[in-house]
Amino acid sequence: MKLHNKFCNADGDGKHFTTRQLFFDPKNGYFINGKLTLKLRGTLKCDGGNGIISGHTIGQLFYAKGDKDFTFEVDDEEIKAHKFILRERSPKFAAMFDSGKKEAIQNKVKIEGFPLVIVDAAIQICYDCEIKDCGINYFFSIDEFLLLLKFSDVYDIAHVKTYAESHLADRITQNNVCRLANAAVEFHAEKLQLCCINSLTKYLKNSTAVADFDSLDVAFKAEIATKAFCHVISSVF
Repeated sequence: MKLHNKFCNADGDGKHFTTRQLFFDPKNGYFINGKLTLKLRGTLKCDGGNGIISGHTIGQLFYAKGDKDFTFEVDDEEIKAHKFILRERSPKFAAMFDSGKKEAIQNKVKIEGFPLVIVDAAIQICYDCEIKDCGINYFFSIDEFLLLLKFSDVYDIAHVKTYAESHLADRITQNNVCRLANAAVEFHAEKLQLCCINSLTKYLKNSTAVADFDSLDVAFKAEIATKAFCHVISSVF
């Protein structure tokens, strides 16, 4: 298999050619005798810039500090964070800290219904860390970004919700747009809803077959019908 990518910025990761599950499936033959062989060929061109590279954001610097004062318990593991960061990012956490309840007194909360990697990613995003940059060497699938979107909705973290919406919007296809639209409705993700409306409108105008259209939220489907012959909504990102 050959992949060709051109990177014009300092932070590119190319196209994803498979899922993690298929990558490790022995049937696909990526590993031979337990080893994976990659052949890379590239050309490096410099644009004559001044060589000055910006440093970490304030959030990333705080994330690296060891004085975090709040603990998330997830799957028998612990994730640390600063209360003042959580307070600024989430009205729900701010209310928890001011409640005088057990979580506020013990500076600890148990998270159920979400795996460790999702909670960890959400906390890092609160610090303006990118998933690919901050210790999560992990490719997020659509399912995982949907879990991240759900977490942001449950705990009212708009910053994380926008992050998840943006990544999901970039992956919209005719095969998943209805699923993503339903999730956007369920998790109150307005930006993702608009992107799905945009995509569905184009698919319908171009007579492109759309998977699972019958499963689309009834109210959302009605909105699509009214926009099918209107101008495509401009990008929200």
